[in-house]
Amino acid sequence: METKTGMENVHDIVIISMEYWDDIWRRSQFIADGLAMASPHSKVLYVELSRHFLKSQFLPALQGVSSPNDAPGNLFVFKPVHIFPWESEKGGKINELSLCKQICRTIRHLGMHDPVLWINLHDAWNLPAMCSNSGVIYDITDDWTANDQPARKRERVMQMDRTLCQTADLVVVCSRKLLNDKASVCKRIALIPNGVEVDKYRYVSTEIPNPRWKKGELTRPILGYTGTLHADRLDVSLLCDIAERNPASSVVLLGPCYLDADHLRKLKSYPNIHVFPPVAYSHIPIIMRDIDCYIVPHLVNDFTESLNPLKLWECLASGKPVISTRVAGFSDYPELVYLADTAEEFTNQMCVALNEASCMRHLRIDVAEQNSWGSRVQHIQNLIESVVRERNADNVRT
Repeated sequence: METKTGMENVHDIVIISMEYWDDIWRRSQFIADGLAMASPHSKVLYVELSRHFLKSQFLPALQGVSSPNDAPGNLFVFKPVHIFPWESEKGGKINELSLCKQICRTIRHLGMHDPVLWINLHDAWNLPAMCSNSGVIYDITDDWTANDQPARKRERVMQMDRTLCQTADLVVVCSRKLLNDKASVCKRIALIPNGVEVDKYRYVSTEIPNPRWKKGELTRPILGYTGTLHADRLDVSLLCDIAERNPASSVVLLGPCYLDADHLRKLKSYPNIHVFPPVAYSHIPIIMRDIDCYIVPHLVNDFTESLNPLKLWECLASGKPVISTRVAGFSDYPELVYLADTAEEFTNQMCVALNEASCMRHLRIDVAEQNSWGSRVQHIQNLIESVVRERNADNVRT
């Protein structure tokens, strides 16, 4: 990651994430890796989403700490465990307390002193009260209070979210909708959208395509979608309509799949829709070479409006054309992104996109360079320092 070093005042930080540390990187991994690289004398602890103890080979909690391959030596990953199903009301509360206790033990084990807590997982809402810290930052990347879920679970999520918003020293959000929705209940709030490692995508649109698809050569043009396949985000009906209107095109979907059997069956009923398994984040630029035009047929609702899609910045960094519904992030760049509401509009925009002027590539890359993960991490470092200073000042006053 293209970050600058020298800000040695950055304190140890614990990042409690909603994601595992694996080959498919999301916001929390980029932030953890960037902070560790920018502050080599600080310790960064990345706390994964918990696993059921039966799937953790009965390892004691502290043996779940490791240093990832190819990561800075001051970055550690902790794999917590849980015993009860999270869906259980009582079991979920026990899991929450257990999670916080495991994190506290790991902090002591690593010799971290009063770390800054960067909380993305709302289930860790009571960690600040159990762990001595230099400040609490609540990072909201999705509005899970607007997600489709059982009423009891939603009420619990809303309670935890509200508590963190009210008690955190700083709330960080990734989208303007979240900024507007959360501002009134927070002490302090800041907008930090997602970013991109621009250098990894710099030559995507200039190199000769090198097809690496497992099913052999696909007919062109190839319309590509890389990212999580989830019914809360992906408009499956619209995607099928796009495929039906463009039978000579190949529609490629590549990423972790959380679609149910009915949705998958519907997609696979179209001969020109191809669903591929996820690949490591580092391989995405290679895949992108083969895509002629990216499509983002996302649903437009309260949940998706709260997002700032990572694929926005990856698409811009590649320089290649992208057609999207008028969803948050993409709709902010109508001069660089082709916007469409229907399959007919997607088809019309595809004709324009595939014949666009070559200067569009450079314009997209220029915007991506202004939104690198390096610049985001520098902003985060500044915010962390301000939180620590304010906390210290409060302690002196009291």
